Amino acid sequence: MTLNRKKQIENNFGQNLHAYEDNAQVQDIVAQNLCDLVETENPLNILEIGCGTGLLTKKLISKFPKSKILATDISDLMVSHSQEKFKSCDNVSFQKMDGEDIILNQKFDLIVSNMTFQWFEYSYHSIDKMKSFLNQNGHLYFSTIGQNNFKEWQEALNALSLNNGLLKTPKYQDVVKEENHSVSYCNTKGFLQSLKKIGAHLPNKDYSKLSARELSKACKLCDEKYSSNISWHILYGSFQRL
Repeated sequence: MTLNRKKQIENNFGQNLHAYEDNAQVQDIVAQNLCDLVETENPLNILEIGCGTGLLTKKLISKFPKSKILATDISDLMVSHSQEKFKSCDNVSFQKMDGEDIILNQKFDLIVSNMTFQWFEYSYHSIDKMKSFLNQNGHLYFSTIGQNNFKEWQEALNALSLNNGLLKTPKYQDVVKEENHSVSYCNTKGFLQSLKKIGAHLPNKDYSKLSARELSKACKLCDEKYSSNISWHILYGSFQRL
């Protein structure tokens, strides 16, 4: 039986958790930038969506040592890993949960999510539901990829009229900041392998897989034109429930 997309996402990230942080430099930078963006003062309770290995969790614990933090992830393995990693921290707990299907009996002063929304199937509906779990004057802060993510790879594929398997990014509301991070890889193939090492290699659901020859041709063009520099387009969003 073919795994459904949610299960594929869960498996991909869970199976690569031990290689994740060694290959997630951009995610760590973005997590810090997101944490710095948070202006909520003394939130009593915090919900994190898509905690992964705890890159953002660690920063939230440091910034809000008196807050109660519930960190969630779709992957059982990620949750177990982070639970063990932060077992000495009394103010954080972990729970397996799909961020698109929040089932909780409480509301929060602060909800945060780092580099997770791009995996949502119904982004607008899911974010609206997330907002409903905010207390009055509560805040939602998020980071995700923008439409120009990996623009060099996109341009190489387009120049060769090849299928683009990159995630389709909606136009998010509540965006307050955007930035580009240019990363130098050993070559374009190394860039693609780095995505696999963090579990972020699942293409969009309409993708038709390239042949080995097509993939090689696209990698060669990208190497020649961009010297293996690939840019991440990052969006940061903020919302307050009044």
